[in-house]
Amino acid sequence: MIIIGEAINGAAASNLTLGDSWLTALAAWSMGALGPEWKVYTILWPEDMARPAILWKLMGMEVNPVGPASFEVRSQMSAWVRGQDAEQEQTALTGLLEALGVAIKVPLDEAARTYMRVVEPRLALPLDETSEGAAALGRLTVTLVRRMSGPVQEAPLMQYVQYQSKMR
Repeated sequence: MIIIGEAINGAAASNLTLGDSWLTALAAWSMGALGPEWKVYTILWPEDMARPAILWKLMGMEVNPVGPASFEVRSQMSAWVRGQDAEQEQTALTGLLEALGVAIKVPLDEAARTYMRVVEPRLALPLDETSEGAAALGRLTVTLVRRMSGPVQEAPLMQYVQYQSKMR
C-alpha cells in the first residue's frame, strides 16, 4: 500500500492508497531508522507537510529472469528530506545511508518472512540546492531486490520411448 500525501504512523494508513507494498515497507522501515519525530511520506508531499519529513518515491523497476521458473525484481527508490535546517537534513540522509548499508535486508512482510535485499545505497551531495540531479533523482537512492518464482509449467509427457540396440 502506498500512502499518498499522508504520513505513516505505525500501522495507521491513509484511505488513499495504491498497491505497492515495497514502498510502504521501505517507508515503515525508514520511520524506525529515523525515529518517531520524523514523518515519512510516499509519492508526493502533502500541502500541510510537517517537518522533519522524508519522501520516498519509486523511480523504476526491472525484472530479470534467473532461471526457467524464477526471476529477480529490482526496484529503485529515491528519498528527499526536509528538516528544520540543513544540518538536520544531512544527518538524516547520512544516518539512513548507514542504516541501509548495515541492514542488508528490509522486511517486506515479517509474518510471511519475506524480505527485500538492499543493493547500492547511494547519497548524492549536490554542490548547491539548485542542482538538477538531486532534484530529479532525490538525494538518497537505493535499489531493493527480491527473487521470486513464477508458476512451474509442466512439460508434455512422452508418448513412448523407442530403443534399439545395435550390439550383438
